[in-house]
Amino acid sequence: GPITRAGCGALCPGVGRGCFGCFGPVPDLNEPAMTKVLSGVERTPGEIQRLLRHVSGNAPAFVAAAEAAEVAP
Repeated sequence: GPITRAGCGALCPGVGRGCFGCFGPVPDLNEPAMTKVLSGVERTPGEIQRLLRHVSGNAPAFVAAAEAAEVAP
C-alpha cells in the first residue's frame, strides 16, 4: 500500500488478501494524509486503528499512527 515498503512482489494482494506490510512502513510515512483518506472509506468505527495495528507486525510507526488516529468515544 501507499504507506508500506515494497519488496515482496505484492504477494498478499496477488492472492486477494490485504497487504500486511511485511517490509514495514515507508521511510517518509505521512500518517495524517493516509488517515484522512481512510476516514472517508471507514466502514465501522475503529477500522482505521485496527488496520494500522495489524500491518507489519505492529511496527512502531504504525502503532503511533493508530494512536494518533484514535477518536474519543
